[in-house]
Amino acid sequence: MAGRAFVGGLLAAAATLACDCSTPPVDQCVRDASAVFRGRVTRIDPVAADASGRRRLAIHFDVGEVWKGPASREIILSQELFNGCSWFGFEAGKEYLIFARGGPALTAARCSGTDEIRQSRYLAKLGRGKRLGGPR
Repeated sequence: MAGRAFVGGLLAAAATLACDCSTPPVDQCVRDASAVFRGRVTRIDPVAADASGRRRLAIHFDVGEVWKGPASREIILSQELFNGCSWFGFEAGKEYLIFARGGPALTAARCSGTDEIRQSRYLAKLGRGKRLGGPR
């Protein structure tokens, strides 16, 4: 439990980092993404540091709607801790619109269009995706 509180604290602190980026139009965000989905964070797990010492988190999502990429009920993003403007402060229990890049390990950055669902300016512009029965 203490580990989860620590990770939660890291996420909250990272959310306050200021990044200066302009987010492109939604069609470009979709084109640049490997996966676009709406999902709720179910858990956040620390991952052992890699050979270069970089620490990562595995962010687990319960996926409710997909516009691009795998139509899977669970998608896991890999995120390097505090990697400048690439960092996005996900929080367990919150729902997000994700524009993920990469493969096979997907990542999401602050300037990719990814945002908390209630703040997303892209959700209405995307139209209806493929519903998977997750968060609404």
